[in-house]
Amino acid sequence: MIPWTRISSEEYYTLFNARWMKYKKALEAFYATKWKDRWERSEKGREIAIYHPQPTKKALDLYKNRPKPFCSMLIQLRTRKIGLNSFLKSARVPNIEALCACEEEEETVEHFLFKCPRWIEQRAILNGLKTVQETLGNRENSERAVRYLLATKRLEQFGHIDCDLALEA
Repeated sequence: MIPWTRISSEEYYTLFNARWMKYKKALEAFYATKWKDRWERSEKGREIAIYHPQPTKKALDLYKNRPKPFCSMLIQLRTRKIGLNSFLKSARVPNIEALCACEEEEETVEHFLFKCPRWIEQRAILNGLKTVQETLGNRENSERAVRYLLATKRLEQFGHIDCDLALEA
């Protein structure tokens, strides 16, 4: 052990800083492991786990340098917490049935994006995409999904958003 009375304040600072950085790195590693374990066991966030089973920085690339309205719509689509009837029914909104207006099945994100006959014309924007994971899992296709959402004008809360401005990046 170094007797602290025999070192200069500069040396003390250097030693303290080195120890602190080592301690901080160990704490970060410990809590990162703990957080990942909790993520894997949790029931929350499972909708988003189909795209990236482990939280990574790659997942954030979908949102990087994109306008807030775009990110908001994409997050809602990916988490399936969007104003479609199936979600509204699960959220116990009064007088809402999960059935789509086309009356073929529940209005889920999958139904809205790929099956609903009301949006056949707008579906051309998706350019043949067939699955939610393929559509919402990468940057290029997610832009198509948001364009499609805006083109359908299905959700009133996005009615005031200019499509070009929402997608401008």
